[in-house]
Amino acid sequence: SLSLLFFCSAQSSQFRMKHFFIVTLPSLLIATALLHPQSASTKVKGPLTSHFQDWLNANGYAADKFPRSDYGTQGSHGGKINDEEKIVNSPVVFIHGNSDSALVAGIYSGWTHSIQYFLDHGYATVSEAELYATSWGDVNAMKAGLRTHDCDTTRRLRRFLIAVQEYTQSEKVHVVGHSMGVTLGR
Repeated sequence: SLSLLFFCSAQSSQFRMKHFFIVTLPSLLIATALLHPQSASTKVKGPLTSHFQDWLNANGYAADKFPRSDYGTQGSHGGKINDEEKIVNSPVVFIHGNSDSALVAGIYSGWTHSIQYFLDHGYATVSEAELYATSWGDVNAMKAGLRTHDCDTTRRLRRFLIAVQEYTQSEKVHVVGHSMGVTLGR
């Protein structure tokens, strides 16, 4: 099964949908990660590792463009460095809100600081191969009011969740969403 975590306004809820089960990690951990101030030692970098990108291309996900190379190093995050890397924890996939990107870019928030918080507090014990993000939409805030919950974006994000689960060979994947990312991820 695919397990998902959604966090919005410091509240967590459980839902059951088709093949998705929504579960919660401790709300305190998530709330702290979201509110974690910028760290001078932030090491979080994108895009997806070449190992994960090669796997995506070999497994029918190339057309999904999960690395979001159009955003440079801010468009995505996650993946193993090589086959020897082992996944210890259930992977966490971060889905950003409207007019944002996977990682910090300019005035936007992204998930850089939240991913760094997870790393600083031992969630990803081996590497960053347990923490994932991809960008959806564009970062033009002037178009924020025009964005909808369209099928293409929803399907693409679902395929990303499935790809992470298959790639990591994990029984479940936790999802942390912000704002419109919560409802798109559901």
